[in-house]
Amino acid sequence: MKQIVFLVIFLLLYNLGRTQNIEQSNVPAVVLNAFQLKFSNASDISWKKEGKNYRIEFKVHNKKNKLLLDYKGNMIKHIQNLYLSEIPKTVLKTVGANVTYYDINNARKIQEKGETTYEIYFKNNGKDYLFRINEKGKLIKLRKELNNNEIPEKVLNTIKYRHPSFELYRAKYLEENDIKFYMLRGRINHYKCLWEISNKGDVLRYEQDLKTSELPAAIRQKVKEEYSNYQIDDADRLEQGKHLSYKLKLKKSRKYIYVTFSPSGQKLSNE
Repeated sequence: MKQIVFLVIFLLLYNLGRTQNIEQSNVPAVVLNAFQLKFSNASDISWKKEGKNYRIEFKVHNKKNKLLLDYKGNMIKHIQNLYLSEIPKTVLKTVGANVTYYDINNARKIQEKGETTYEIYFKNNGKDYLFRINEKGKLIKLRKELNNNEIPEKVLNTIKYRHPSFELYRAKYLEENDIKFYMLRGRINHYKCLWEISNKGDVLRYEQDLKTSELPAAIRQKVKEEYSNYQIDDADRLEQGKHLSYKLKLKKSRKYIYVTFSPSGQKLSNE
């Protein structure tokens, strides 16, 4: 009987900690008034409670919107779907400078922390493209899929030098924070791995799956001492420049946590 009561209490607490759908009648007046004042013509409205915040999904002129408000009704983030005609010309000019031909099928305006950015998605010759551009037309992020023959030889040689058995599955080119690099996913001897390599051929990041038995003994001992009630669900070896670390996904019942260790077993982060 005690076990049943404990299970019921656990499930109740577990569900309370998650995002909850709520009726508009249960939304605090200050939050509801802030929403209705700004979006008086909203339709198809649904509310969710996320911790102390409120997430609202709705439509305006048949376009989807997502809004996150704090408990005082202040806007945290607003995402709005756009028609092509609503995308600023400065934004389209930046897209056109990178792709000769495109046919936009998804565009969003994002307002967060006092800044406005635009996300543009489309396919070109069967390949996915993503642009994130600010309202002044500055490119913040570019991501595009690549065919194998579009990957620079020096990028492939960097991998082949270290792991000749690498099998390439998928490749992308990215520009982010003024850094240009390539992301390649594949396998090495049946192990999943991910490479991020600069356009100069330098390895920026390398991540590879590991078996638990392949983790350094110091890390296995640390997990045994501090996380004895958890099982190792997944383990990755992570290289970033000259820094080496190991990221573990630990499981206990329905709960997952992520812990990063140094090779010597020092805990670097806990999520």
